[in-house]
Amino acid sequence: MRFPTLFACAAALLLISAGASHAAAPAITGEMQKKYESMQSFTAEFTQRLVHQESGSEETRQGTLAFQKPLRVRWETKAPHAELLVITDKDVWDYLPDEELAYQYSPEVVH
Repeated sequence: MRFPTLFACAAALLLISAGASHAAAPAITGEMQKKYESMQSFTAEFTQRLVHQESGSEETRQGTLAFQKPLRVRWETKAPHAELLVITDKDVWDYLPDEELAYQYSPEVVH
């Protein structure tokens, strides 16, 4: 997974759309990359807005995200439906407690 680049690009796009100068984007992503390289882990709460392409319906999810280098991710959605996504360099697990199902994927799905 190209997490550092993905993280930096996503955050830069958010800042640009919020009114940051287009000319400042490379400086912003560079600073974010430096920050990422200096940290070993982080945790955050998130709100995710999904727009389903087929129906156009929207869903807002809330939860927590934990990341630890080199590649450990725990993405836990609490509302509106519980879901736990765990990513390591060996496995990807997606657990849906409401359905009592757990899916295991190859780590290549996140690369």
